[in-house]
This record gives sequence, C-alpha cells and structure tokens, in this order.
Amino acid sequence: MSKFSRLGVSVVKTLAYAAVFEFPLRLEEVAVRLIEPPSEGRLKEKDVKRVLEEELGKVVKKVQGYYLLRSMDGGVVKKRKEMSEVLERKRELIEQDANLLRQVQTIEAVVMTGSVAAGNVTVEDDLDLLLITAAGCLWWSRLRAVLLLNRDARRRRPGETEVTDKVCLNMLMSRDALFLDRHDLYTAHELVQAICLWQRNGACSELLKENSWVGEYLPFWYARSLQDVPDSRDENNRAWLGRQMEGMVRTMQQVYMQGRKTKELVTKNRAMFHPEDRKERVLEVYERKVEELGVVKSKF
Repeated sequence: MSKFSRLGVSVVKTLAYAAVFEFPLRLEEVAVRLIEPPSEGRLKEKDVKRVLEEELGKVVKKVQGYYLLRSMDGGVVKKRKEMSEVLERKRELIEQDANLLRQVQTIEAVVMTGSVAAGNVTVEDDLDLLLITAAGCLWWSRLRAVLLLNRDARRRRPGETEVTDKVCLNMLMSRDALFLDRHDLYTAHELVQAICLWQRNGACSELLKENSWVGEYLPFWYARSLQDVPDSRDENNRAWLGRQMEGMVRTMQQVYMQGRKTKELVTKNRAMFHPEDRKERVLEVYERKVEELGVVKSKF
C-alpha cells in the first residue's frame, strides 16, 4: 500500500522519471507530464501544487520555481537555466535544417527529437530529426535528405567525433508504418516530447493518432501533443519518381551500410539509427527511484 494519495503517486512518478535525466520541472510541466494520473474528476494545476507542497514535502523540494526530488542536487536548476540560450540557438538551427528539407516532396513531416526536443541539452549535443515519408519512398527520401544536408555540411556522418550542432537523421518512418510496436513509458515519453516542425497531409497528426496507446501512460501530455501539431499543408506529393527509384536506392544504401551496422533497425519502411538504446537503462533507474520513494512498482 502506497503512503501517498493517487495523485501523490502520479506526481512522485513524474518527478522520478525527470530525475533520471537530472531535469527539474516547473509546476505546469509537472501537471502536463503526470504519469498515470487519477482518472476521476478534473485535475487542475492548483491540485498538483497542493500535493507537491503539502503532501510531498518530505520527498520533493522547490528551487527557484522548479520542483525536484529532495535527493537531487539543486544545481540542476542552475544548469537548466544556463542552458536556455544554448537550447534556443540549437532550435533555431534545427528549424533552418527542417525548412531545407521541404525541398524533398516525398518527405511529409520533419520532427525534432532527442535532447533538443526535451529541452535538456549540453553545448556538445547534435540535432536529432525524425522524418516521415510518403509510402514507398523512405529510402529515396533519405538519399535526397542526406545529399541536401551534406551539401551544406550539416549532417553528422558515421564515425564522426565532433558532432556539435550536426544533424542526425536518427529515425525515418514510412507513412504506412507509423504504429510503434514498443509500448512502454520510455517510448511514450520520446513520442510526446518530440516537436513537429512541419507536416504535409497530416503526417504528424497521424503518427500520434496511430499511437493512441501513449495516452494510457501520459494522458494529459498526449492530449496536448495532439493540439500542438502545426497546421498541415495538404499537397499532392510527387512520389511517383521516388517509388520508381525506391528499390534501387534502398539496395544501394543497405549495401553501403553493411559492415557499419551496430544496433540499427533497417527495414523496407522504417530506419532507426540508434547505436545505443537507452530504454532499458532509463526504465531500470526509474523503477529503482520510485521504489526507493515508497511507491508501488509501476506497471509500465
């Protein structure tokens, strides 16, 4: 039996997950990011604030307007504030790169992911992008995107050690393969914290709707994400050439990748370039934190 109320448990889980990344949260962020909140009634920020400051005073502290677990060093608040200018500059750069990729008609959405989307950056971080492509044109779209970014020396190349502000096309998904098979808290977080920079034909909206299971983990954040997608440009994509060339360019790229692959997932309609999968480690640390705080082990 937990020593906290149901809302208290949800708040503790939310701060524990943020603590894995040493990331303090403002009140409005805690309220939106609640993990498995109580379903009865309508929650307001004042309810969350009351729980934070009255019920959870022994495990939570407030530093300069940010909430974090008492076990965390208050210096993380200073770090987050100091990184605000770095974050703003990186987001400006990534938006420029996203606009460059509008030239590729078979790309239907560009989505900011990773540390820049999460707002938890360091100066040395690269810039992660997810591309959604027209069905049957994933590898054609990737080839054209790589050529554009290489032309402007913007792409992070395999094996490159100096990656600051370089673009990493770490995930590509075909429009007919948007459903994510891994259903867990980590994947849910990665999806809702991603920021859609632009979309054609409702591609970002469809990605979220195809993965409505995220709402079981993060219902308020998922609902906010559905509202925050940019307006869609409805266009007749010029995919006929891409579909004609797809088989050949896919074979060329996959042959080139042979011998360079580590843990990447590469298929006909999906490419995920993640040399280090952090999911297991993140969830392991998260579960340990919530158990140490006296919360019943998460079902997630």
